[in-house]
Amino acid sequence: MPILELTNIEQPLGETRKLSLPAVNIEPSRRLLLIGPSGSGKTTLLNIMSGLLRPAAGTVRLMGQDYAALSTSARDLLRRQHIGFVFQKLHLISHLSAAENIRLAADQPDHAHIRALMTRMNIAGIAGRKASQLSHGEAQRTAIARALAHRPKVVFADEPTSALDDAHADAVARLLLDEAAANGAALIVATHDARLKPYFDDVMEMTP
Repeated sequence: MPILELTNIEQPLGETRKLSLPAVNIEPSRRLLLIGPSGSGKTTLLNIMSGLLRPAAGTVRLMGQDYAALSTSARDLLRRQHIGFVFQKLHLISHLSAAENIRLAADQPDHAHIRALMTRMNIAGIAGRKASQLSHGEAQRTAIARALAHRPKVVFADEPTSALDDAHADAVARLLLDEAAANGAALIVATHDARLKPYFDDVMEMTP
């Protein structure tokens, strides 16, 4: 059974263009790259998939449940239970430590799982450091760990490598793929960064 199902999606993109998507099914092992320039609709599609945006037409189901049929609180709970999101702007809480930011993602934090995540991502040594004191790389790895802390069924990442050099872009791409696989999560990445194409066998090219 697919984790995520999109059917007959329609969404305006400005005054003269629209996003049209007949059907997309996301299976547990799927690794999907949405790639295209600014204005191609990739972030819009990511937000529709994750329930942050309701499409003008069509149906989106997460774990078999139609987003549109749920109340706001029920939709938020469903997303919180099953979705991890790495935002382009990381949205860490500056006065909290790295570990505290990560634990916030889980209603009942699995501390052993979180420690293991932080160890694999080489941030265990800065667990007690405030988010405002982290380097960009440390903050990004913390945000990825936060997205995986509650063992989500699907992980979304919006432009995760846009501000990184080649070496750091490679590290983040491999980290997202490896951690999604280790946690049994599907991974969907939206980007304009062509450097990520070789990491994905499943690529959806989006055009303005």
